[in-house]
This record gives sequence, structure tokens and C-alpha cells, in this order.
Amino acid sequence: MTVAGADFNAWLDGALALEYTLGSEPTAGRRGPPNPDLFPANNAVLRPPVTGKVGLWSKTDSTSYFKDYVISPQQ
Repeated sequence: MTVAGADFNAWLDGALALEYTLGSEPTAGRRGPPNPDLFPANNAVLRPPVTGKVGLWSKTDSTSYFKDYVISPQQ
């Protein structure tokens, strides 16, 4: 995963799996319009600049293993 400014990218097995720019407006999905809380104007957490901590999460009904997890500043 990389965070550069407001841009977030994630790769899985060497292939780009997710691109997101923090503060961008969400678009309608398969279930209709997005929740109003997902709009940056309504949620300060979704506005740049990007700061904070890094964490990992998995659902309680799953088993997840994280290997070689490293956090380093961008050079």
C-alpha cells in the first residue's frame, strides 16, 4: 500500500487492486446512491491531508495472517 498526499494505492500479488483519492466524490454503485456520510463535505475524516495511524482489520468470522508487514516513510 502507498499513501502519497491524498492518493491511496494498494497491490495484491503484484497487481494494482485499489486506487482511491481521499476527498473525491463517491459515485453510485450497484445498490444505488452512496451514503451521505461517504461525501467529504459531510465527513471531515475523508478530507486531506492524510495523517494518522496504520492498522489491519479482518472480520470476526475469518482467520487472517499478515506477513512481512512494514511501515516506512516515502523516500
